[in-house]
Amino acid sequence: MMYQEFVNRLPENVRIPTDKEYKTIERVYTWHPSISQNGHEGQEQIARLYSEFGMRIIYDMEDTALMMENLNDARAKAKKTIEDVDRQMAKLACK
Repeated sequence: MMYQEFVNRLPENVRIPTDKEYKTIERVYTWHPSISQNGHEGQEQIARLYSEFGMRIIYDMEDTALMMENLNDARAKAKKTIEDVDRQMAKLACK
């Protein structure tokens, strides 16, 4: 989600986040397991959380989002390792 898309979802009386705050919002939106992966629904959820509770709730969710991001990276590395091993095994199996 782009910054302006997020801002457009906020009610008029809600403070616009700074660029630094938005980076945290974006990380939580992207990685937190409680935020829907359905784009529109997830965008509405994160905007509603920010509107109702401010950055405090976003900051509270950030650690979980970071863990999910790190686990996703670890899974991607593991998958690449398996693919590399499969390629090496296939080479050895060739006659």
